Amino acid sequence: MVCHLCGTTKGIVNLCPACGSPRLVLEGYGTEKIEDELSVLFPDARIKRMDLDTTRGKNNLENLIYDFEKGNIDILVGTQMVTKGLDFDHVGLVGVIYADQALHYPDFRAAERTFQTLVQVSGRAGRKYEQGNVMIQTYQPGHPVFTDVISGDYKSFYEREIKEREIFRYPPFVRQIAVTIRHKQAEMSREAAQIMAIELRSMFGARILGPSVPSIARIRNQYIHMIYIKMERDGKIIAEIKHAIKNFQAGIVKKKSLSTVRVSIDVDPFH
Repeated sequence: MVCHLCGTTKGIVNLCPACGSPRLVLEGYGTEKIEDELSVLFPDARIKRMDLDTTRGKNNLENLIYDFEKGNIDILVGTQMVTKGLDFDHVGLVGVIYADQALHYPDFRAAERTFQTLVQVSGRAGRKYEQGNVMIQTYQPGHPVFTDVISGDYKSFYEREIKEREIFRYPPFVRQIAVTIRHKQAEMSREAAQIMAIELRSMFGARILGPSVPSIARIRNQYIHMIYIKMERDGKIIAEIKHAIKNFQAGIVKKKSLSTVRVSIDVDPFH
């Protein structure tokens, strides 16, 4: 097992470390798993994988693209990097496995990113003089995002998405600041985040969201807590909030118990 965030490697776990149960099941749709399944279904096909592991080395990505373009690869299995800017004139079929996964990501841009990715990957299908086919696997085929992708209705997607963002106060109707608090001890990270949220909320009220734990709560042995700030597009309010955050940063360094906490600020993080 390899963590792509911190590089930690461990052997496959056969027993649950908490209760000792051997009833562990490998789940998910990783590229390696799909590659293995395809090799069973199509034993004579030349199958290659394009993901973080197979493109680390020098020229690995270029070699994969060259081989696929020249027809030396029959089936290319990959992550989203397959969709980015690649133009092949001999692709007959594109398949997307579990398209719902990106749609349910905890991010207000999840629908937009899913729509973009599916439209991009759909554009990869098609031979020079023939129309290609696209197959999208989903548990909710009636979802409006998939309906818009199938019909190519950009206007419908935009109108629905922009209305939701206005109702729930997301960009472009507001500006945002993401404050990330990190520490090697989870309790220290949590305490600093709570103190900051209380101080900011006393000044700016409901504009302050959090603190919360992100979906990936620990990276490189640092525990993470997040605070999000939604601000009106008002220069005075934005300046006041930035000033308050800087004061908190300066003050936290002086507190011995929290002096090793790291605070980073990202203004308009989703632009």
